[in-house]
Amino acid sequence: MNRKNITVICGPMFSGKTKSLILKITHETNHNQKPIAFKPFIDNRYSDDYIVSHDKNKIKSKTIKESIEILNYLNEYDVFAIDEVQFFDNGLISVCKELLKKNKKIIAAGLDKDYLTKPFKLSFWGFALFFDFILKLRICFGKINKRLGKVNKIAN
Repeated sequence: MNRKNITVICGPMFSGKTKSLILKITHETNHNQKPIAFKPFIDNRYSDDYIVSHDKNKIKSKTIKESIEILNYLNEYDVFAIDEVQFFDNGLISVCKELLKKNKKIIAAGLDKDYLTKPFKLSFWGFALFFDFILKLRICFGKINKRLGKVNKIAN
């Protein structure tokens, strides 16, 4: 890798990860960079063709099944934004290393732990050896409890 250029945004649900990702993509566009955004095919909560934050901000995205598909856009874009990284296959780390070899900027966002506070199979610690900046978001329970009530997942 010629240089490190990866930002990781992580935290629990409703902490603003996607909102932060969208803001960073917009920032890159405003600075004459050419970004592209990706999300996993299983993330169809709000849209199939957009990454959408809980506050309904959105940005056009490519929906993909396998992380290797990201490399199809290698020569067309400067910045590669990836949302919900915890749902991608383990090949994502290798894809990101390839992007970095080509001096591409990467912004990766997603959950760092599941509802049992265990790391996902594709953990952010896979990025730990080569990220430049990590933004670890927290949640304000006062706001979330008002809006949604208590959020629980029952494990069998």
